[in-house]
Amino acid sequence: MKRFSWLLVAALAASPAAAEDKKKDDKKGKAAAAAPAAQAPVAQDAVKEAEAKLAAGDADGALAVLDNAKAGNPAAALRLGALRAARGELDSRSTP
Repeated sequence: MKRFSWLLVAALAASPAAAEDKKKDDKKGKAAAAAPAAQAPVAQDAVKEAEAKLAAGDADGALAVLDNAKAGNPAAALRLGALRAARGELDSRSTP
């Protein structure tokens, strides 16, 4: 019975420490969640900028803008793929 009581004491002593760490992690998580929201408009601006360049006839400039934005923006990566496919730069054949 003494073993069980020591085990219970150890478990209860560890609980507040774990809860305190969890609160700190929650604060860090909220700060980190706010950061990507600030970057989203910039990523959309890159797609809009590329569309504007395409409308002006500068396809190479649009490719460069989308190529730079593709790592952080899935929409830019999709638009880049569509643009390259339209230009015939992608190989649609499967390799053996």
